[in-house]
Amino acid sequence: MIHISNLIKKYGTNTVIDDFNLDLSNSFILGLIGRNGCGKTTLFRILLGLTQATSGSWAMLGEQNPENYRKKLGVLLDDVGFDPGMTGKGNLQVFASIADIDFKTTLELTEYFQISFALKKRVGIYSLGMKRRLGLAALFSNNKPLYILDEPSNGLDIDGQDLLWAKIKEKHAQGSQFIITSHILTDVENICTHIVAMDAGKKIFDGTIFQAQEHGSLNQIVRNKQS
Repeated sequence: MIHISNLIKKYGTNTVIDDFNLDLSNSFILGLIGRNGCGKTTLFRILLGLTQATSGSWAMLGEQNPENYRKKLGVLLDDVGFDPGMTGKGNLQVFASIADIDFKTTLELTEYFQISFALKKRVGIYSLGMKRRLGLAALFSNNKPLYILDEPSNGLDIDGQDLLWAKIKEKHAQGSQFIITSHILTDVENICTHIVAMDAGKKIFDGTIFQAQEHGSLNQIVRNKQS
């Protein structure tokens, strides 16, 4: 499902992704962890075709061209991109129209993520957590084989986090795979089946959650910097 070979990304003399390799073909919820600036978001942007790699190759869902596989992905980045001048419902209606999905499904998910009470309000007055709940309702309206989620719990309270992790487990049981970044390592440990840790653009750990736990805590893995 995912194959990355010798991926390098440089900005001038600064190497952000350094000879990164990854192979994932079986069922997985991958936790991509590491300090701020370790290269996680840049890696996502390359895979999504938003940033060009300096060298290397990759394939996702059997395709090498992001234009061919991007529509098969469910993606949640830090900026969901809602129009702040429109209501929550208006934004979701636009999304449903573009994505060609049943708006009833989206409305049901606003109930699930407990944001339906705010649908008549402009998104511009939403809190960060409310925007995230609205984004999650839009995200999971579509059934996708692979989801890429960058800090999906950002801004969510404990109830929102519980709803998010339960939905991910549900989708995974139905056959979807996930790549997730999060700095809340206890959450990563509780939900992920695989762990990849990065430092300074390099991969410093790649294995199952059980192999990661044999190394101690995920905190210890993240602190194990490349020399």
